[in-house]
Amino acid sequence: AELVPSRPPAPVELRGTVRTHSPARRRVTSMAAAGRLTAELITKSPQYMSCTDDYTLGLRAHKLAVIENLGATENQFDCIDLTDNDITRLDGFPTLRKVKALLISNNRVRRITPNLAERLPNLETLILTNNCLADVSELTPLAACKHLTVLSLLGNPVSEVAQYRLHVVRLLPQLKSLDFTRVKSGERKLAAGVGEPGVGPSSAQARGGGADASDKSEMA
Repeated sequence: AELVPSRPPAPVELRGTVRTHSPARRRVTSMAAAGRLTAELITKSPQYMSCTDDYTLGLRAHKLAVIENLGATENQFDCIDLTDNDITRLDGFPTLRKVKALLISNNRVRRITPNLAERLPNLETLILTNNCLADVSELTPLAACKHLTVLSLLGNPVSEVAQYRLHVVRLLPQLKSLDFTRVKSGERKLAAGVGEPGVGPSSAQARGGGADASDKSEMA
């Protein structure tokens, strides 16, 4: 009988094979999942010039719960962007004299450290949109930030407090912009006469400004 040459067996495809990410991808994923702001994460995060020419460190969306290890930045950045994390306390900063802007929207901040002005002595812009600050008294540490001119508290419970804008302007008379709206000279005059929350002008006045018809003409 004629011999038929045997063929090599066809390769068998294994089902259910798990694909693995590259070591670099696994390392970045594990750092984000851990929710820790490590020196390694800082060095591997985006560093770029913003549209306002601020040298920015991008730390968005890493599930960070605590601000820590920012000494690893070696005070190189004008702006630190911590948007879209899980931070509950605005503290943990080393002294960073170069930082002018802090972006921390969409977190869970409910407390501001009393020494913020000492740690960030040249802070000019603080964006706290969509956090959990609930009372005007919780903003008191900001009074020591003498260079702070731009502040956003939109989406915080405190922004629903009666006379909210006047109380904030009273606390920070140097503000130029609050919640992305220019602070007007009329607001500054009214704010000077506002007492502590619950003690100042009647809450029957309009929320967020509390000006009657004659006051509104001054604020224009």
